[in-house]
Amino acid sequence: MMENEPPGLLFSIAGNFPDFGIRSQESGKYCQTLGVDGGRYSGFSISVALILAIVAGIAMMPETAIALAAALLVFSFSFFLLLRLPENEFGSREMRMEAGMPAVLRTLGMLLQMNVPFVQALKIASHENGNWAAIAFSDALKDVEGGAGLSRALANLAKRSKSPSLKKAITQIISAYSHGGGADGIMRIADDLVSLQKYKIRDFASRSALFGLLFVVSATVVPTFFLVIASVGEFALGVNISREAFIIAFLLVFPAVDLAILSLSKMQMPPGPFGKPVGVGLDGNSPLLFFCFAAFAALAAAFAPGAEIGVAMLSCAGAAGLWLFLGKYNDDKRLEKIEAELPDSLLASSGLPKSRGLDSVFAHLSNLENTFSKEAEKTAKQLNAGLGIEKALDDLWRRNDSQMLKRVSTLMLNANLAGANISEKMHEMAEDLMMFAELRREKENALSMQKYTLFLGALIVPAILSVSLNLAAQISSFIGQGNQGVLDAAPGTINGYIILYSAVSAYYVSSCEERRSSMFAYFLLMAALGLAGFYIVSLQFTT
Repeated sequence: MMENEPPGLLFSIAGNFPDFGIRSQESGKYCQTLGVDGGRYSGFSISVALILAIVAGIAMMPETAIALAAALLVFSFSFFLLLRLPENEFGSREMRMEAGMPAVLRTLGMLLQMNVPFVQALKIASHENGNWAAIAFSDALKDVEGGAGLSRALANLAKRSKSPSLKKAITQIISAYSHGGGADGIMRIADDLVSLQKYKIRDFASRSALFGLLFVVSATVVPTFFLVIASVGEFALGVNISREAFIIAFLLVFPAVDLAILSLSKMQMPPGPFGKPVGVGLDGNSPLLFFCFAAFAALAAAFAPGAEIGVAMLSCAGAAGLWLFLGKYNDDKRLEKIEAELPDSLLASSGLPKSRGLDSVFAHLSNLENTFSKEAEKTAKQLNAGLGIEKALDDLWRRNDSQMLKRVSTLMLNANLAGANISEKMHEMAEDLMMFAELRREKENALSMQKYTLFLGALIVPAILSVSLNLAAQISSFIGQGNQGVLDAAPGTINGYIILYSAVSAYYVSSCEERRSSMFAYFLLMAALGLAGFYIVSLQFTT
């Protein structure tokens, strides 16, 4: 979709693989758009699927037939998913563009109403960090700098898209540029796209039940059956599953399947308009760091030589997690409070006389006695100390790392430069932010059913596995035959699986809510409930 955008991490890795001469025409088409050679991506898909198949086959040894079946199944499933990934990624990018387009269009429309020149207004609107539509327009403007006309650059952008709504929005921009004016038409298209986003969110809510059912089956039913077969299957079915295969299944295969199902569900979830790029550094927004932490906790629970050592290791892991994630969580909660207060704060200052400058506006905002007023007070002091308006507004959003504040600061600055009525524009900005806040509430309502299902699963999954394990142990004791290696490893391994289930669920919920720093809070809650539930149910069988 965006030719100048660098490929994602996965596609960058795939670009370094050899070309085996095997190409998928459908996958290759999307690979080209994503910035990776189709032949190299096919080579990457085959290599990864083959490695996973070999691991699955080795895990199921010495049962040769089961090992071959597992290897074939894993290879086919992995290869199919990887070949579909470029198309899914392309569709995901288009969804993110659709989500970000209303914000870009409304910014463009308001700037045009201030009589800002068209190309300059589009440049300003294309600087919204984390907005995929803004990135696309930025790429089109780079083409203009390279010698292409703006209309042609925008037409090429529309041509690369498969979304009718995106094509319509870009066509409206071309029309506004070619014929002059068009601010009202651009604003109407923005409103139409917001309505479309609401429809897509409600449609997702109606379809998400299927993914919820599939996830319950994968997270509960399949592991339970596998546990029973691994424990007493040799006696009942003649199937001997090794202790190593049991551990690999619970600590690698089942969590990976759970993550894949939830990732597919998340791909269908319409994103928000102000998404942020996720880094890999030491902060609460890093999924990589989070899953490394969860994997360590799961391994500690599964392989600790004693309960006391396991508790000590998990306590150390919990302390490290709190240190890494809690600070970011508190910062994000504070920022959420500021962004929630921002529309009302702007409305409260929209009644100021037209003659008032930005220094008076921020002096008024600083007297509102809310969280945002403290930030407004800092800006007011900077303006009174002689700091330029542009630098003061830039510092306002940068010190809070807020795309909403950046949007408001940009519009305030340009309204001031254009000599527009600041109060009137503040009222429009407030309405703008309230519209996007309504979208966020719609999304949270759509997610709530899945969210509470996953939280309930944190209690149900451990309880079912605990009952199944104790029944399998009793059956084994009754018949005098069972897989003792599996039975000995099962309690710790299931604890590890509970931790990984909690991590996968926490990642999914926080990603859909676009509150990545909540991952650790959700994880702690679900892991604590799950581990406590497992041991409480186990105690019922020992008393």
